[in-house]
Amino acid sequence: MIRLTLLNIMRKLAKDDTFDVKVLPAWRPDKAMNLEKPEYLDYLKKLSEVSGIEVKSFKTLIEAKKNVWTISRREAALYQIMLLSM
Repeated sequence: MIRLTLLNIMRKLAKDDTFDVKVLPAWRPDKAMNLEKPEYLDYLKKLSEVSGIEVKSFKTLIEAKKNVWTISRREAALYQIMLLSM
């Protein structure tokens, strides 16, 4: 799963003493708002895959985003726990 890969990258950056920038997880719904972009349908397909919810209406779009947000919050919590244990 891509999200876990990003979490691993964040963990590595947090442990890297030469990297002076603080890396924190964030949730941004930007891509869900870009209906006019040619890659929007590809985004919906990817969102369906990642969330496990087939996006076929506005209602399912919101459900899929909430599901991904929940996953992201869990990862953020894991990241914070990891930082505290360093």
